[in-house]
Amino acid sequence: MDGGAFTRRGEAWSETTELTKGSYRVRLGGAFRGAWLAHLSSRLAEQHLSIDHVHARISADQAWIAEIHVLRVGATNAEQDPLAID
Repeated sequence: MDGGAFTRRGEAWSETTELTKGSYRVRLGGAFRGAWLAHLSSRLAEQHLSIDHVHARISADQAWIAEIHVLRVGATNAEQDPLAID
């Protein structure tokens, strides 16, 4: 599939790509606050998206880079398109 979306806010950025129907890769980077992954997980759960796997690292200048694979679970048509989640 070729669906994708890119967002930038200051130094922070994210790129979401639909891999297969209901499966997405989210790449992101920036100087995120301490609880950023917990907040992101909560937002994904609100949209019936489950984290399949993730890897992340923090650089010496405290900037994060991460890749998260998510799956849509138990979704209805009422949920927001994952490519539009900000």
